[in-house]
Amino acid sequence: MLKPSGGPVHFIGIGGAGMSPLAEVLLARGFAVSGTDIRASAITERLQAHGARVRIGHGAEALNGAATVVCSTAIRPDNPELQAARERGLPVLHRSELLGELLAGKHGIAVAGTHGKSTTSGMIATILTEAGLDPTAIVGGEVRNLGGHHRVGAGPQFVLEACESDSSFLNYPGCSQVITSLEPDHLDQHHSFENLREVFRKFVALGRPDGFLVYCADSAELRDLAGLAPGKPVSYGHADGADFRVSNVVTDVRTCAFDLRGPDGKSCRIHLAVPGEHNALNAAAAYSAAVQVGVEPETAAQVLSAFVGVERRFQVLFEGRNMLLVDDYAHHPTEIEATLATARRVWLGRVIAIFQPHLFSRTQLLMDGFARAFGDSDEVVIAEVYPAREDPIPGVTGERLAEAIRAAEPGKPVHSFSTKEAIVADLLPRLSAGDMVLSIGAGDIHKVGEELAAALRQHSSD
Repeated sequence: MLKPSGGPVHFIGIGGAGMSPLAEVLLARGFAVSGTDIRASAITERLQAHGARVRIGHGAEALNGAATVVCSTAIRPDNPELQAARERGLPVLHRSELLGELLAGKHGIAVAGTHGKSTTSGMIATILTEAGLDPTAIVGGEVRNLGGHHRVGAGPQFVLEACESDSSFLNYPGCSQVITSLEPDHLDQHHSFENLREVFRKFVALGRPDGFLVYCADSAELRDLAGLAPGKPVSYGHADGADFRVSNVVTDVRTCAFDLRGPDGKSCRIHLAVPGEHNALNAAAAYSAAVQVGVEPETAAQVLSAFVGVERRFQVLFEGRNMLLVDDYAHHPTEIEATLATARRVWLGRVIAIFQPHLFSRTQLLMDGFARAFGDSDEVVIAEVYPAREDPIPGVTGERLAEAIRAAEPGKPVHSFSTKEAIVADLLPRLSAGDMVLSIGAGDIHKVGEELAAALRQHSSD
């Protein structure tokens, strides 16, 4: 068990979304913290202001004085700090192992699933915070209500986004659990959907016996998993038999409302400040979990009405001149379908999707799904693959995905470009009143949306 007296903890990639919240929690608990990253950012500056020693650029000398080293799956084996740590015999923890240690003595609420983890985690953390339970929370996206990826609290609850991508969520035993969805993804790691199912089975079996498993009853996969839960299974969704049943969903560009009937037969109307039917389900999951913890249903519903979302989740970048620009983190076919279904439902004009595939392996393994995911768009623009931690795979390119979409939807305009600058140069002159443009993907495609929005704002002010 890590203790502040055990010496400084060093983070490789301390500015990352998954690493920086852990560093913040350790700082709040009195640990000495150091770390490196490839570039300075607002996050690294905040960590320095809170007492962390941060160096820009990787190098073995950055480890000097460190007692423990923390890394993530994104850190390559040949990283000089990771190599030096192993050569010096320093303990090296994966970020999930450290998070597992931080959960000791807390009632963890681990939120897993192929989609919706960040929003659902953020909703739960916001409800518990506003209900006065003072939770600690670590979320993969920036939750506007929390002011970032995390909060440090003194209460017993610890809300965490639990990632299945590399099976690291198996490092969180003894938690209550929320599972939003289970579909094929991360098959570069798991190699088959059956292997991914098995990892989820192991995760569920690790649940808290006196806790709960909140799961979406609309998913046959999750209904099968629920029987393995050591704790109380609690279902939500559109399905007739769901404990918390969602119905009468109404959504527009910025909001969503729905009816939620609880197991006691009572219904309430929940109003959200975020759009989309998928967010009605996320909210139902968060509500269900909060009620299990002891939050009054009326309080949960009231807090949800003030939840303003997670960065890059159907985030409006520009609205004016009968045009709308939206940025969204969707990077799986089902997520893209949900995002574009929301766009089609709330917009009468042309819908243009700009998509940047994330990871060569995901693009290759889910190519057919991606090809069919753009049915609710009128035009598709494909950027080059965002590599993240991966090396290129021959033949897996943005143009190859564009070809697959053209084959799936003959006659639909589908373009591909090798640079973000080329996308802006092509699209900006063609935009007109009635257009809705979405920049979609988990990489840096948001920069295209931001540049288009800046140009439109400048044009509007001229």
